[in-house]
Amino acid sequence: PLYSSAASDVYKRQSKDIYKRFETEKTYPILKQILLETKEKPRLLLKYSKEGIALFPAQPFVYLINGSTLNVNREFKKALEILQNGIDFVIEDAMEALFYKEMALAYKGLNNKVEERRYMEKFRKLVN
Repeated sequence: PLYSSAASDVYKRQSKDIYKRFETEKTYPILKQILLETKEKPRLLLKYSKEGIALFPAQPFVYLINGSTLNVNREFKKALEILQNGIDFVIEDAMEALFYKEMALAYKGLNNKVEERRYMEKFRKLVN
């Protein structure tokens, strides 16, 4: 138990340090680490993914995180717009599939069944 507590303290300290590091060293690897570590904090995800889109406009991962978080916040129209902007930068099928899944969720939230089905079908084709 002592070790896990000490390890937890070190991890928390490192997590705080990464935010400070990003303030002075705005690099994509640091931003990506922040986005991966703040999965459960939508407010921070929105803040950093929005900044990421401005700083690294050709990195699809930041659009995916931003769009996904907007979906969670039930801001479906905004999510769809972000996802549509970001999908042009995708080069991997696995990430493209995630974009389609999030786009289907946004269309579902907007009560557009036709587009929801269309994008879920695109998602399924890429994951099967």
